Amino acid sequence: MTAAAPENIGDATGDPRKAASSIEVPLDPHPGGGLRWYHGVGAVGGVVAAPFAVGLYYPILGTWGAVLVYGILALVAFLMNKLFAEMAGMFPTKQGGITIYASEAFTGRVRWVSVVTTFSYWMGYSFGLSFMATSITYIVQAQWWLAGIPEWTIIGLTLTGDKVVSIGAILLAAALAYLGPKVFARISLISTAALGIIIVLACLSPLFALDDLQISTAALASPGWMTFAVMLYVVATSVFGTELIATMAPSFRNIVHDTRRALRVAGVLVLLSVIIVPISATAVLGEDVVSQNPLNFPSLVVASIFGGSSTVVMIVNIVQMTMTFNLMVIVISGVSQLLCAMAEENLTLRQIGQRSKSGAPVVAILIATIMNVLLLLIAENPVAILLASNFGYVLAIILVIVSYIILKRRALLRDTSGLLRVRLGVPIAIIVLCVVGTSFVCAILFPSLVGGTFSESSLSFVILAVAMLAFLYRHKIQDQSQSDRI
Repeated sequence: MTAAAPENIGDATGDPRKAASSIEVPLDPHPGGGLRWYHGVGAVGGVVAAPFAVGLYYPILGTWGAVLVYGILALVAFLMNKLFAEMAGMFPTKQGGITIYASEAFTGRVRWVSVVTTFSYWMGYSFGLSFMATSITYIVQAQWWLAGIPEWTIIGLTLTGDKVVSIGAILLAAALAYLGPKVFARISLISTAALGIIIVLACLSPLFALDDLQISTAALASPGWMTFAVMLYVVATSVFGTELIATMAPSFRNIVHDTRRALRVAGVLVLLSVIIVPISATAVLGEDVVSQNPLNFPSLVVASIFGGSSTVVMIVNIVQMTMTFNLMVIVISGVSQLLCAMAEENLTLRQIGQRSKSGAPVVAILIATIMNVLLLLIAENPVAILLASNFGYVLAIILVIVSYIILKRRALLRDTSGLLRVRLGVPIAIIVLCVVGTSFVCAILFPSLVGGTFSESSLSFVILAVAMLAFLYRHKIQDQSQSDRI
């Protein structure tokens, strides 16, 4: 999914003007792909449901505080998408995630930075599986375990129902990823359409309860600027997912037009969703009810339109669980393919690149599964899981934005009329870096402000360190031994 970075870009003399010529200008905006912009929007449709987890943050932020955090991140995501779209235009034929841009920017002696970016991005999405599994468990508990979470004792070991369901969801998702994500393709289309209906109904729900709206200015909490900054970090992954559209650029029929429109439309939809859904939920249910049902409150909001029907509640909960589980299958398949590709690109241990006869990345799937099971056993709550997950993801975003500034400087040294130009691109990148970078530092130093501990971030540090050691071992020992045999 990511290509190895070339040792030098452009001319061997190191002249930056000649180096800039390595940037591919899409003179023909029709590379042969058949996708249109709306396919890109549909691919990240689940991100529009980002505010469905807003109830987790009400005790810290309140309604208006949550809307402010989500709104700022949605605006930052909209700005980032402009930058990613321009970088996609710079490399129209390159497949892979946004980390491919870092591999083009950080070359030669600083190639290790692109390796850190790739591993961080992989780690961020890998740990996201634990949060998805926890979300499914919350919904199961709210729908069927009203009397309390069951416990079982097996050979003297006590297992709680929430851990069993979460770990079971990850194991089942890993098994289906081994078979291939196409197994769930049709279910994905159906559940995405159903999720869209739920979002629309949730946004319109206040119109059916005009006589009993409960939102007020009292819903604004005062968490303090430091806590607010940490919350920007915690919520980032939920809102920033639309950047995946940029990775689809080579598949669009018209790279410049379709990429730009898809990113713009997805950004606007997310911005509207993160503002309207929390306000509607609080207006219909009240802040206390949303806080008590942090991940399943959408079912209560939609059910309010139908007189609180328990059947509607169950249907919405099942749709949420199906959509979340389907996303787990897609994510574990994607991150495993990425890790396997890193082994094939000589970025990690050769053994990790082993595939089954059907082409499934067996070792990579096993690694992602073990990592997430360990995280579920260590983390004490969903916010703690997000602290661990977002470490890699946010670090990768920061490094990719830095790579944009580097690539932009190279591109500006020559005629780039064929590129998807962004006016004031570098100032936008600096603003994004300031917002995202500040939240990253605050979250690493003060995780306790949102109920986390240093153990979640330390786990991310350890995994990233092991990944870098694997990179060095591959280059210094495995590849060297192979060349000696030859």
